[in-house]
Amino acid sequence: MIFVPGYGDASVIVKHCDYFRREKASIVLRAFEAEWGRIFGHSYTVSKNLREMIITFSFERRTIKGFDIFGEVIEDGDLLGTTISKNAVWVYVKPTADRICDTSLIHELVHASIWALNNRHGDPDHGGPKYRGWTMKHNLLIQNVNDHLCELGI
Repeated sequence: MIFVPGYGDASVIVKHCDYFRREKASIVLRAFEAEWGRIFGHSYTVSKNLREMIITFSFERRTIKGFDIFGEVIEDGDLLGTTISKNAVWVYVKPTADRICDTSLIHELVHASIWALNNRHGDPDHGGPKYRGWTMKHNLLIQNVNDHLCELGI
């Protein structure tokens, strides 16, 4: 576990400390927070939640029953990431990936932020009918942040 500079108690758990360096995690959280503010307006709740975030990067594959991005149930799907609680996410890293923008981290941070705001759930069915919160603006945020991070090589 390594702490993220500039983000209070936020931390990253990764098998090899130099894989996704803590400085890069700080840039990721800052980019996410800035884009959230640009699209949705600044939120003290989202900012506070990011400062308590625990991000686990894992090279171990998992399968799960859950929802795809269209709200359809997947019985036995490859898990690319999951939001465990409003301030804890698990993210699968392909062994060939060397950039955070190639993972589902930003997607999971959206779930965590929705959860922090409504204090009940992170909208696990995305745009599906069971839970509410996820909008097309969230998809735009993910695309914008990941594009920016990829341009930076992060």
